Amino acid sequence: MPIADFIHLKVRSAYSLTEGAIKLDKVVALAKAESMPAVAVTDRNNLFGALEFAQYAANGGIQPIIGCDLAIGRFAMVGMGSVVTKSIPDFTLVIGAPARPVGYVCRCGAPLRHADGGTPTSDGKFQCSDCTRSYVVKCGLVSEN
Repeated sequence: MPIADFIHLKVRSAYSLTEGAIKLDKVVALAKAESMPAVAVTDRNNLFGALEFAQYAANGGIQPIIGCDLAIGRFAMVGMGSVVTKSIPDFTLVIGAPARPVGYVCRCGAPLRHADGGTPTSDGKFQCSDCTRSYVVKCGLVSEN
C-alpha cells in the first residue's frame, strides 16, 4: 500500500467548539483512506478528545499526533523553558513548568511596577518604568490606561 506524501497537522475536531465538526473516528478513517501514516488533531484550548483520538488511531493503524492550540495574548511574554498549559492573557509574564503568571509587561517589553505597592500580580494601577505608559489590572486582565 503506498504511503501518502502529506499528513494533516492541524485538524480541528468536534471538541473545538465553533471551529470543528468532524468526529475523531472519522478523522482516523479519512487518514487511513488517504494512506496517511499519521494525522494530528490540534483542538483549540483543550485536550478533551486526546485519549479517544489515540484509541481510534491505534485501532486504525494510524500514528496519532496530539496538539493543543493555545492563545498567547498581545504583548504577553513566556519565559524560556516554560510549559504553557492554558491560554495567556494580554501583557502577562509567565514562567515555570507549568507556566504561571508572575507579573505583567508593557508593550515596550519592560516589567510593569505596581503603582500602589501591591504584589506583581494583584489588581490595581501599574506603570512602566521605561516608557511611563500606565495600565490598569482588574481580575487578572490588563488594559492600557
